[in-house]
Amino acid sequence: MDDILSSRKNPRIQFLDKLKKRSARDEHKLYLVEGLRELMRAYQAHCLREIYCCPAYFSSPEYHAFRKHLLSEALIPVYEVSAYAFEKISLREGMDGLMGIGLPLPSRDWQLLDHLAAPLLLVVDHIEKPGNLGAMMRSADAVGADAMIVLDPSTDLYNPHCIRASQGAIFSIPVILTHFQEWEHYSQTKEWQWIVMTPHAKVDFWSIDMTRATAIILGSEKDGLADHWFQHSLSKSAKIPQRGLSDSLNVSVAAAVALYEAVRQRTYSATDVAL
Repeated sequence: MDDILSSRKNPRIQFLDKLKKRSARDEHKLYLVEGLRELMRAYQAHCLREIYCCPAYFSSPEYHAFRKHLLSEALIPVYEVSAYAFEKISLREGMDGLMGIGLPLPSRDWQLLDHLAAPLLLVVDHIEKPGNLGAMMRSADAVGADAMIVLDPSTDLYNPHCIRASQGAIFSIPVILTHFQEWEHYSQTKEWQWIVMTPHAKVDFWSIDMTRATAIILGSEKDGLADHWFQHSLSKSAKIPQRGLSDSLNVSVAAAVALYEAVRQRTYSATDVAL
């Protein structure tokens, strides 16, 4: 470990601060990862270039153990930062003293799914809020979905708020970035069913058989999904029933509800008795 980076004018500190902006992330193909859980998952996925530590903000022995592990393996540089400098680069109110520079995620393509007989996929189109995108990654990872297909995102996949909301799941759930035409072509060859989620559907989502190859599809909270999703031969429109005054759920909540129904169907047969 090098000497402590104590000045906010240190070139490394200034570069970290620049990566808060999308223009800098796009230019350098790098991004910020903050927090113990997120950094541990990024490290396991070999997606970290370097780590910055401020032990003054460590809140438990787990943080010291992680830093000790990084130093002992010596696979990536580890820099110590003063509290004054760390406050400059941190994106959080409750700082935990760990920041890293992330490397691009591994490139994913359709071959990842070729061998799967009945995949469970989460497909999202034009999601505009990084927090929602990250939360859906977290849910997809939690249920063991085979992949998350992200079509034409309106937000940056590497936005720090997306990474934080995913709690590091962005580094574990396979993510395929694509557009509608490519997704349509590939899924048609597989004859996967599309469960197109909308509050205007007549069919409740739990009445659809999700034990077969299934893609759960959601659009932005602002605009929903375009008409071509509902007009497609593979589509089955479905809704999550609303019995209160609210007529819709947050898109990340809707994704979690639908994904867990798919898991329930795939886990329990009709003869199983709930405990």
